[in-house]
Amino acid sequence: MKQLSTVQNVLYVAGAVLMIVGAALFAWRRLEACVVYVAGVLLYASMQFVAAYLGSNFVIQRLRRQQLFGAFCLVASAVAMAMLMWDLCRGSFMFRYVHHNEWVMLMAIGALVQLYTAYRIPKELEKEAKR
Repeated sequence: MKQLSTVQNVLYVAGAVLMIVGAALFAWRRLEACVVYVAGVLLYASMQFVAAYLGSNFVIQRLRRQQLFGAFCLVASAVAMAMLMWDLCRGSFMFRYVHHNEWVMLMAIGALVQLYTAYRIPKELEKEAKR
């Protein structure tokens, strides 16, 4: 895997922290939580797209695609949260597909995929290094 620089690692961790804070804050301060969550997702997902795998191991390539799918689910959850907040603030219900907390399901799927790949990719890289 391509290693991230120090600044990129800081942005990666900051994005993860902002996502957690934004998701937790949603119960009390919805508009602020939306801004914090979207900012966190943008930082986190962009750093995941920057970190590429340049090898030829099929298992790691598959896990990397799964990791990017998880990042896509997190981005989709941020979009769904923003659409929900738009409808709640404007009262227009312009986005008729997002009336409840659908973003939570997308966030849960993305988080589970991220958790799985965060555990498996280092193990596979370790196996590859031993060969």
